[in-house]
Amino acid sequence: MSKIDALIDALKAQTEALNQQTTAISQLVNSNLDIMDQLMAADSEQAATPNYLDQPDEL
Repeated sequence: MSKIDALIDALKAQTEALNQQTTAISQLVNSNLDIMDQLMAADSEQAATPNYLDQPDEL
């Protein structure tokens, strides 16, 4: 195997590793976005629900 062939194989391996890392990062970002969407939705629901201290309709 020539040096050029070895270099090409090394670059292919690095490219595959980068592709896998990019996929993992993308999945992590999407997961974080899903979590943020859920938190924002929960905050919206909580903000829409009045906080009563004693009786209903009595703040």
